[in-house]
Amino acid sequence: MRTRAYKAIIFDWDGTAVPDRKSPTDQLIKAAKPLLQKGVFLAVITGTNLDNIHPGFTARLPKKLRYRTLISANRGSQLFGFDEKGNLITIYSRQSTEKEELLMDKVADRVTASLEEAHGLRCEIIR
Repeated sequence: MRTRAYKAIIFDWDGTAVPDRKSPTDQLIKAAKPLLQKGVFLAVITGTNLDNIHPGFTARLPKKLRYRTLISANRGSQLFGFDEKGNLITIYSRQSTEKEELLMDKVADRVTASLEEAHGLRCEIIR
């Protein structure tokens, strides 16, 4: 059987990596450590804010492995990473306007409705 070496794993947070924002992250951390040790990069792409991810996930990773993780938070308006010492750094940050927030909600609602109508796929948006 042929194996494939992954360079990066990119995933959503709420409802994907964790069932909800209050769920324990022990299993996720247990799975992440060996991946990071093998050189795989991990990236969280989420609409939620950093405070719902960092304390329970990246802050609990060994500092020497953190530089291989990225967090795109707040609907892509912020990008965080870690320096070589494992300290959290802001790579990019932009505050969306109220109008942009409303438009993003509208798009998310339309995509959700379209997925359910076309494929019977029920989605839940956690806001």
